[in-house]
Amino acid sequence: MKKFKKGISNLLYYFQIIWKDRQYDHSFIEELQLAKFKKIYKHYTEKKEFIMELVGMEKTLIQPLKICINILERRKNDWYTHVWYEQNYEESKDWCNSEAKYKSDNLNRGLKAFQNSENRDWNNLNEIIKKYQNYWWD
Repeated sequence: MKKFKKGISNLLYYFQIIWKDRQYDHSFIEELQLAKFKKIYKHYTEKKEFIMELVGMEKTLIQPLKICINILERRKNDWYTHVWYEQNYEESKDWCNSEAKYKSDNLNRGLKAFQNSENRDWNNLNEIIKKYQNYWWD
């Protein structure tokens, strides 16, 4: 009965993510990863005193997991584009006016920084998963 309840709980937890899943965008697999990592993170932090003191692996389990969650949330929220936009546009003082003054001298530098930051995070995410995934499961 306990396994049945856990199965129903998992169905409810992942239902919205699976319902929105489409085959044309990388963001859907990242949504699933993010949900799974958050669930694992919650599991470990709720049982932190018992598990971490017993095993002594807090940094091995929680810190890399939190980094993955942060990277996936940045990708989900299009953080890189927002940073690039803030570095390359000046908002008009009049919010009703949608015009923005473009800083053309920063275009190439801002775009390159945006791409480098996103690529660096993507590479870090994959390296962390490759290195630590075997530690995150019961």
